[in-house]
Amino acid sequence: YGIFAGIIIVVFGILIYTILVSHVAWNNNLKYSAEKVLEENDSGVWSVGSPIDLNNAMSLRSGCFGARNRKTGEMYYVFITRVPTYYGPMGAVFTCSLEGKVNFQGYSSLHGRILNQINQSSLDKRLEYFAERIPAIIGIEVSGEPVQEELDE
Repeated sequence: YGIFAGIIIVVFGILIYTILVSHVAWNNNLKYSAEKVLEENDSGVWSVGSPIDLNNAMSLRSGCFGARNRKTGEMYYVFITRVPTYYGPMGAVFTCSLEGKVNFQGYSSLHGRILNQINQSSLDKRLEYFAERIPAIIGIEVSGEPVQEELDE
């Protein structure tokens, strides 16, 4: 039993290490994707900071980062999540002000003809759905005060 227990402990140790390392890579890649979309829309305007923990089930398929608008100096949240489209799930990037105003910025890793087709379509109900729910997902209260006091830069 001792040898079996030792093997189980070693296997769980390797799994926990792998999960922790992959979580860092997950956050770095989401941040890079969000920065790329923001840079394509407004070159040199956004400075994306460190990740913000989401305390709900959306944290498994989304990422949230603190950001600063360099032109106005205002703090924002940058939220990236998987949104179903006609072309399969795409990473959608949103910015959310501290007051809860959400703006869709674009799709990650989408270029060319497909991007033009998606952008030419009229209002997308899926994007409206997420835009309405992002303040609650991030944790912005109805009063407009953020749950987290300060965004890291």
